[in-house]
Amino acid sequence: MDNSLKEQLIRSMFRFKKVGMAFRPRIDISMGEIALMKGLDDRSSNPGKKNFVSSVQKSLNITKPAISQMYNTLEKKGYITREIDTNDRRKIIVTLTPEGQEILKGMMGAADSLLNEVITRLGEEDTKQLIELFNRFVDVTESLRNERCENDNKKGENEL
Repeated sequence: MDNSLKEQLIRSMFRFKKVGMAFRPRIDISMGEIALMKGLDDRSSNPGKKNFVSSVQKSLNITKPAISQMYNTLEKKGYITREIDTNDRRKIIVTLTPEGQEILKGMMGAADSLLNEVITRLGEEDTKQLIELFNRFVDVTESLRNERCENDNKKGENEL
């Protein structure tokens, strides 16, 4: 296989990761924290639906340590509050504060504006093709990761 193709793919992935920074206005918040806040906001728009720490973590497919760190950071910044559920003291309810809602609104507005411009410049067909390729890329890498985990588990079983 052509080594330059592998190098180009790696460089493109790093460039893509760096582009994500353009979606954030100049405030101290990570893309993961934005996704978490958006998830909280989406879930809270459903009347009677509580945002439990565990359910939000599962819906966003984020590891427990990573989401715990994000919750801590967002709480210190005053963007969320956490409180024990009075119906089940084992559960913690997470809520966006008014300041968190305002920050999220600004972030989403900036991202929406930037995405509109990107789609306009790329064109709808190329954007659809790009989405399809991103999804295929993720599917292939997830499949490879799962296969390697299965192989590692089989090796471990054979060594016993």
